[in-house]
Amino acid sequence: MNGITISQSVASEMEIAEGQQVVLSNPNASPQRVGTGRYIAAYRVVDVTDSGDTSVQLGTEGHQYISDEGCFEAEIRNQVANNTLTVSEARRCNEFTETFHIDDYTSDILVMAYHSGDIEANTAESADWFHKKCRQHVANTDAYTARGYGKENFGC
Repeated sequence: MNGITISQSVASEMEIAEGQQVVLSNPNASPQRVGTGRYIAAYRVVDVTDSGDTSVQLGTEGHQYISDEGCFEAEIRNQVANNTLTVSEARRCNEFTETFHIDDYTSDILVMAYHSGDIEANTAESADWFHKKCRQHVANTDAYTARGYGKENFGC
């Protein structure tokens, strides 16, 4: 994951702290970038500056993930997971989403697949399989999956 620097005004307005992960997207990306998902990426905020402007500084290494231009307008989201999307929508939009399967909060076992989707192939499927097998054998389990799509977007 690459780092970015944001101004204090952006940090205050969006309630972002140093060390937090955020998502940047390029709303004016070329159709080719949109088609390959190379217009959105996760970054860690490495510094919050005292400047009063609304700029976000992105190093050349991380820049390649979302734009071909040297300077461009970006949208920032203060939460990496976009839980308003279904898994299918997240896959289509090259996004990151979380899914919870919690029945009654009395389980002693939590099956987790944090790096699933394109990040680590078949991780979510393995967790889902194990969750279902446990339930077939009357073991009360809950499941959590976090899926990131677009191999270049989430440090894959």
